[in-house]
Amino acid sequence: MKNVNKFLGIGALSLMMMACTTNPITGRKSLQLANDQEISAMAVQQYREVISKAKVVKGTTAAKSVQNVGLRIKNAANNYYRGIGREADITNYQWEFNLIDDKQVNAWAMPGGKVAVYTGIIPITQNDTGLAVVLGHEISHALAGHGNERISQAMVAQYGGAILGSATSGQMASIFQQVYPIGAQVALLKYGRGQELEADEMGLYLMAM
Repeated sequence: MKNVNKFLGIGALSLMMMACTTNPITGRKSLQLANDQEISAMAVQQYREVISKAKVVKGTTAAKSVQNVGLRIKNAANNYYRGIGREADITNYQWEFNLIDDKQVNAWAMPGGKVAVYTGIIPITQNDTGLAVVLGHEISHALAGHGNERISQAMVAQYGGAILGSATSGQMASIFQQVYPIGAQVALLKYGRGQELEADEMGLYLMAM
């Protein structure tokens, strides 16, 4: 039994090493065990639920700025990843940028490129440059795979090595809902200090690009 446990431990460690992802902009390494396509599919569903219940602002100067600035940063990221031969990392991203009428001073991004900005932050950003700081940060959370990292950390904490690489759809959905609360509560999501600092750094690089 001791040898079996040792073998399983080595196997789990090997899998975690293979699942270690290096951010091409910051160089930070992170454990990303979960399936990105599954995460993105759940994120799209969650995003659609939030948007369907929110008052989405269309056609205003602020709404157009959210769209334009978001797309410019997205295009800068695409060009950079293509230039270093890692375009496959973001091929399946489905970018979307919406302005939501809400007094909260907030913005957030879901895995796979679904982004929301609240009108409450617009007076603070003041212009496209200020908005680019916010959107660069949020887009970086998505590009850096921080959702996958948080889900992977939760998987290891809850299930240990036994689930590595073999989470059922039910287990994955349960963990996803813990990391990204249902409905409007998604606006309350918190990333770790290291992830926030990385999004700050990465976002400024993308903004400059």
